[in-house]
Amino acid sequence: MADLSGLQGLEYSLYRQTPEGCVAVGELKGLDTSLGYWAYSPRPAQMVYWGDRLARSGSTSLFPGWNLLGCPSPEPLELAQLSLTPTDLGPVRTLGQAVGDIHEPWLASPAYRVKGAFGLDPVDLAGAGNLQPGQAVWVYCYQALELRWQAQSASPQVKSFGDESTRPGETIILRGSQLDQVDGLTLKGLPIPAADILSKGGEQLTVRVPDWATSGQLIPYQGTRPLEPINLKIDAPDFLNMGLLMGQVEDPDGQPLAGARVEVGAREAVTGPDGRFYLPHLPSGPYVVKVERDEFRPGTGQVEISPGKLSRLLTTLNWVQPPPDRKARLFLTVYPFRLEGRLFWVRRVRVWEVGNYHRRWTENFYLDAPSRLIDWGDARLGSRVRVEITWVDGRGSERFEAWDRRIWKDWQHEYFYSPWD
Repeated sequence: MADLSGLQGLEYSLYRQTPEGCVAVGELKGLDTSLGYWAYSPRPAQMVYWGDRLARSGSTSLFPGWNLLGCPSPEPLELAQLSLTPTDLGPVRTLGQAVGDIHEPWLASPAYRVKGAFGLDPVDLAGAGNLQPGQAVWVYCYQALELRWQAQSASPQVKSFGDESTRPGETIILRGSQLDQVDGLTLKGLPIPAADILSKGGEQLTVRVPDWATSGQLIPYQGTRPLEPINLKIDAPDFLNMGLLMGQVEDPDGQPLAGARVEVGAREAVTGPDGRFYLPHLPSGPYVVKVERDEFRPGTGQVEISPGKLSRLLTTLNWVQPPPDRKARLFLTVYPFRLEGRLFWVRRVRVWEVGNYHRRWTENFYLDAPSRLIDWGDARLGSRVRVEITWVDGRGSERFEAWDRRIWKDWQHEYFYSPWD
C-alpha cells in the first residue's frame, strides 16, 4: 500500500480503472500499488510516495475486460512469478497456461505496457519479460480472476524424484534444495490436498499421489509463485484388486454428522451434509477406521475391502457432553376422508416420543371435527415421535393408523391423510 496524503492538488486528478470505467480517487491513503493509476499534472513533476514497499507477495483482483496494472514489488517482477486463479477458487495457472489454452483462455496476449503519455508496447505474457516498478500494463481478462504474485527470493529446486512412474495412492519423494519453502503443489492445474503432502524438509519432500491423478505436470509453488514443473508419469491403478467404501456417521439420536474426519489406512475423507463419505480405489484387505469430530468421542472400527465390491460402514459417535434438550414445536394437520360413501372425521390424535413413553400427549375431538391444525409444543429436536390417529364415522365405526416422524427443525409441519382413500 502507498500513502499519498502528503501531496497537494491531486484530489481530483488521480483516477483508477474499474469495471465501470475510470473513477476519480478522492482518498489518497492506502492506494494499492498493484494497480495502475492516471495522474494529471499541468507541468513535469515527480511523484514520490511512501508506505509498505517490502511486501514480497500478495494478490490483486482482476475483472472481465481491460485492467490497468502496476508493479506491486519494489524490484522488477518476472512474469514467471505471477499466477492466476478464478475468483471461485478453481485451478491455478501460470500466465503461459492462462493464455495458451485455445479452448478456454483466461487472458488475451499480448498485453500492453504504457510508454510515455500515449504510447503502448506489446508484452508477451507467455514469454520471459517482467514488470518494472513505476510502469503500468494493460491486461485483458475473459473472466474475473485473482492475480497472485511472489517477489523473487531464494527458490526451492527439485533435482530428482523417485521412480520414473508411479500409481495413485503410492508415495513419491522429491529431492533437491530448500524444499521446506514449498507451500503447495498442483498436478495438471489441480491442487494436491495438504493431507497428501506427508513430510517436508530442506532436501526431501514426500508426497502421496492422489487417487484422481493421471500423468501430467507436477508444479511446486513457493507462496503463489510456480516453480519449475516436473513431468510425472502415473500408471493406471490395478482396479481389479481394489474396492470401494461408503459410510455414514451419525450422532446418538441417529442424526447425520457433517464434517466428521474419517481415516482409513493412509486415506482420509470428510463427511458431507448428509453425514456420508465415499472412498474409492482402496486396495483390498482389512482396514482400521478412525472417525473424529469436535464435541464427540473418537470412534474406531474395522472393515474388510473386497476386490470389485462396495463395502458399507455405519458409525455412531457419542457426545463428549450431551447437549441440553432443544425444544421444538410440531404442527400436525389431519384430514377427514370418505370410504364406501361414509365420511370419517378425526376423533383422536395421540403423539408420543419413541423410546420415552412418559413424553406423550393426547387430544380428543368431537365427532363433527373437520381437518384440524394441531400444535404440540413439547417436542425435542432430533427425537423420533409416533403419531397415532383415529377417525370415526356417523355410525361410530373407527379407523386407526400410525406414523413415525423425525423432528428435524423447530416449527415443523406434518400432514396426514387417510391411507384408505
